[in-house]
Amino acid sequence: MWSHPQYKTVEIPDEVTAKILATIYIAAYAALYPGMSIAIWLRSSFTPFRADISDNEAVLTQESPAESAVAFSARGHFYGWYQKEADAQKDQSLPIDFTTYRDCLRNLNLAHPTASAADLEKSLYDLLNIFAHLKSLSTKSSVISRAAKFIGRPNRTYR
Repeated sequence: MWSHPQYKTVEIPDEVTAKILATIYIAAYAALYPGMSIAIWLRSSFTPFRADISDNEAVLTQESPAESAVAFSARGHFYGWYQKEADAQKDQSLPIDFTTYRDCLRNLNLAHPTASAADLEKSLYDLLNIFAHLKSLSTKSSVISRAAKFIGRPNRTYR
């Protein structure tokens, strides 16, 4: 059974932007490691659903800690529909393939997620400046500071 997420607090736009920036940063940082192939697609609208699709299965999740994920086998009836839907969503999104930017990312010398907030802010500014379409997200220093706090949260384990 699918249900709409129940939010206890409303997030302000700056907080949502900061979470997106933190996610972009962590993806870029992880792309520096050999063997990692990381790409993200930025949508212009929000959906609480997420589909992770591989050659073997599709796993659907939503933003709700009370609801578990649903998985479909690649041999199942629904898999093809979700594959088509995922492809359509990708076509409507802005892709960033960090693997193709790996050399550029190495030259940035991005700060480790456990670095100081100041180092993370500087690295985040540097990262956003190499993507022309993301530069507008770096106009508010308060959003960058908030993103740096999300990246460096002490309750996350980074290696």
